[in-house]
Amino acid sequence: MVLRLLQVHTNREGAERVRPLFEQMDSVWWREVQRGEQGSQFAALVEVGREQKLLDELDLACATATDSRILVLPVEATLPKVEPAQAVAAADEEASSAPGRLSREELHDDITAASQLSWNYVAMLVLSVGVVTIGLWRDSAAVVIGGMVLAPLLGPNIALGFAATMADGKLAAQALRTGAAGFGIALLLSVAVGLTFGVGLDAQGLIASSEIRSRTLPHVLDLLLAFAAGVAGAMSFTTALSASLVGVMVAVALMPPLVVMGMCLGAGRWTDAEGAVTLLLTNIVCVDLAAVLTFLAQAVRPRDWWQVRQRQRVVRVVIVLLLVSLAAVSVLLALHRRMHT
Repeated sequence: MVLRLLQVHTNREGAERVRPLFEQMDSVWWREVQRGEQGSQFAALVEVGREQKLLDELDLACATATDSRILVLPVEATLPKVEPAQAVAAADEEASSAPGRLSREELHDDITAASQLSWNYVAMLVLSVGVVTIGLWRDSAAVVIGGMVLAPLLGPNIALGFAATMADGKLAAQALRTGAAGFGIALLLSVAVGLTFGVGLDAQGLIASSEIRSRTLPHVLDLLLAFAAGVAGAMSFTTALSASLVGVMVAVALMPPLVVMGMCLGAGRWTDAEGAVTLLLTNIVCVDLAAVLTFLAQAVRPRDWWQVRQRQRVVRVVIVLLLVSLAAVSVLLALHRRMHT
C-alpha cells in the first residue's frame, strides 16, 4: 500500500475548520500533534488515490486562515505495518474512478519540474543526441537504446497533455518552450553531423545502416508504439511508476526519427528526410493524444466547477485538433510508404 503523510499547519481559526474534517475522515491514521495559542498542527496517513477529496476540503478550510500550509509527503515505511484491511474501504467518486492515482497537486508539481528548461536538460539532451548518433552510425540498436536512457523528452511531452487536461495555459507555454528548445538543439546537432559525415552509404548508394533506414520508412505499427509510449508516460506520473524507465519508451518514439531527420537533411537526402519527418510528426501526435486520453481516464480534473467547464471546452478542442492531425499524418505516412517501398 502506498501512503502519503498530510501535514496541516494553521492558526486557531483554521484549526476549528480543519479538525472536523479529520474527525469525519476514514483515514488510516490521524492526530492533532500540536495545539497552542498560535495555532495547530495536524498529521494524517492517507492511501494514495484517496487523498484528493480531503486535500480539496483542507484547501478550502485554510483558504482564509493566514499563514496556513498543507504539506504532502511520501511515506517510505510506517510501523506498525498498515495492513490492507485497515485501508479505507469506501472511496469518494474521484478516488474510485482512479485508484492509486496521485493527487492533482502532486501531479502538477512533478510534471512542472520535469518540463523545465535547464542546463541539466540541455546537457542530457546533447549527450543523448551524441550517443544516438553513434548508435545509428554503427547500426547498433543497443547503443541507440542507451541514448534513449539519457533523453529528457518525457517531461515536456507529457506536460502538454496534462496542461490540456487541466486547461493550464502557463504550463502549456512552459512545456512548448522546453520541447521546442530540445527539438531545436537536437535537430541542429544532427544536421551538423549529416553535413560533416553524411549518413553512410553502401555500394548501391543506399543508406547502409538499418537503424537509420528503418526511420525513413514509417510503418503503421509505429503509431501503436507511440500511442503506447504516451499512455505509459502519463501513467508513470499518475501512479508514481519509474519515470526514467518509461521515459526511454517515449524517447524511442521521438529521438531516433528526429536525429535521422537532421542527419538526412544535412547530407542532402531529402526523400529520406521526408520519411523521418513523417514518422516524427506521427509519433508526436500519438504521444500527446495518448497522454490526454490517459489523464482523462485517470479522472484528472480541476477542483472548481468553473475550471472544470473551461477544461471541458479546451479538452474537446485539443482532442479534435489531435485527431485531425493524426488523420493527416496517417495519410502522409501511407502515401510515403506506398511511394518508396
